[in-house]
This record gives sequence, C-alpha cells and structure tokens, in this order.
Amino acid sequence: MNTILLQPTDVLFFRDGRPMTGSLAGHGAAWPLPNVINAAFHAALHRAQLDADGSQRLHTHRRGARGAYAEDARRDRKFGSLITAGPFPVKDGSTWFFPRPHDLQDATLQPALLPADSFDSVHSSLHDPLEYAVANRLPPAKESGAKGWLAQAAYQRYLDSPGLTLRADESLNDADFADTEHTIGVAIDPGSGTTGQGEAAGKMYSAHYLRLREAWQLGVCAVAEDKEFNHHQHGTDLVKALLNGGQHQIIVGGQQRICSALRVADLPLLCRAERQTASTSRTAGFW
Repeated sequence: MNTILLQPTDVLFFRDGRPMTGSLAGHGAAWPLPNVINAAFHAALHRAQLDADGSQRLHTHRRGARGAYAEDARRDRKFGSLITAGPFPVKDGSTWFFPRPHDLQDATLQPALLPADSFDSVHSSLHDPLEYAVANRLPPAKESGAKGWLAQAAYQRYLDSPGLTLRADESLNDADFADTEHTIGVAIDPGSGTTGQGEAAGKMYSAHYLRLREAWQLGVCAVAEDKEFNHHQHGTDLVKALLNGGQHQIIVGGQQRICSALRVADLPLLCRAERQTASTSRTAGFW
C-alpha cells in the first residue's frame, strides 16, 4: 500500500452525530473515522478523471448487493478496489501512533483484560470455540490511566513482550496533537446561496474545528489496484497515478477543507506478532 501524509492547509471539520440546530454547536473537531478518509480518496479519484483521455480504461462494478444484482444492473461504479487504512497521527512524518488496544487499561504495556483460567466453562453461555471469560486484573475505576494512542515502537513491544514499561512520550491523547477551535458563522440558504433570503435569513451558527499542531500530519495507507488500468509509470495502482509521484491536494471532511497529500517512501508500518500462552493466542497487525 502507498504511505501518504495528509497535511491540512487550515482547520478541518469532521462532524459527529450531534445536531447543529438551535443553541447546539456543530461538533466538528472529532478525529475522523476511516470511512471519511476513504470517501475523500474516492472523491479525489473521481475528480482526477484518470481515464478522461481515452488511453486508459477503468474497471467498473455493478450496483447492488453482491450476488443479488438486478438483471438490468449497469456497471457504472468506479474505484471499487480502493482500500484505505487510517488515519493515524504522525509526528514529523516519521513517528506514527496507533489506537491503544483495549486490553491496556493503565499507563503500562501490561494487559489488564485476561482470560480467567479458573472460569467454569460448563455453566457458561459462551459459544464454541470460546472457553474462557475475560476478567480485569485492575480494581474498578471511573477513569482509565491509559491514553488513546500508542507510538509504533511501544505497540511493537506490547506485541512482542508484554509487561514492558511505557515511556511518557509514547502515549498520547487527541489533545496532545490537536486543538479545538470555535467559530461563529452566518447561515446560508441552500436554495438562493445567500444569507438574506429563505429560512436562513438572519440565522447564526457556531461550530468546532480541528486544528493539528505544528509538525503533525494525518497518516494514511491507500491502494486501488485496477485490473484494466495500466499506466506506463504507475502500473495498475490508481492511487499512485492520482498522486503522480508528487504532491496532490484533496478535499477531506466537511466544508471543502483541503489537505495536501504527499506520497512518501514506504515506512515499516507492519506491526505483526503472535503471542501464545496456555490459555490464549493472539495475532495482531496493521495492513
């Protein structure tokens, strides 16, 4: 997959499910979900018109659920091969952070949620092949001491050798690399495109925006192999052709916010390890 760094040119707007009407603010400073980034690259591929010159063709897909296509279903959906992973916080283009595994409940790399070896599976409602209930080795607490993101090096140590220490700079919360900005704006009527007519006349709104701090980027892995597209330089990878070996601007999130997308040398992002004990086995990784 291509390793891509997204550098915002301004604040970004990623809405959650809360409304923006009345006295409620538009909560748009949430960290973007993976589907938001996937949609951004999908829209960028459509705008790029990679097959516009007629020298290349793109594989198209039929609409509808797999195996339940209508007889007259047309093959008019493009870029069905697009796969993305992320976004992840990246510092200085090289230090990647990944979501903290949920079995880490304190400020160490020691898993807190473990299989209960003494559990009587005979009286359990667990479905096969599950045998052990999960128990927490820590006492109940209202707040967890673990932060939301782990540096790649710490994540690898967690996979390889559980119980090692965690340095302070290897775990972060969103507030450590991003700020929330509050803005007041004037509502625009979608029909007229003005502020003085329609239902939007005289209305104001407030919104929250996400601003990444200096030296931070959004890290994404993306690939779109198209079997009918064969570029002399970029092969069958539509994402590589989109970026064309350099920097490209794409719209990310709401309100037409722009990020510069830079394809960088592939970093050793693969964290993969297998850990087996008498009661459980684990395979984890990023692709």
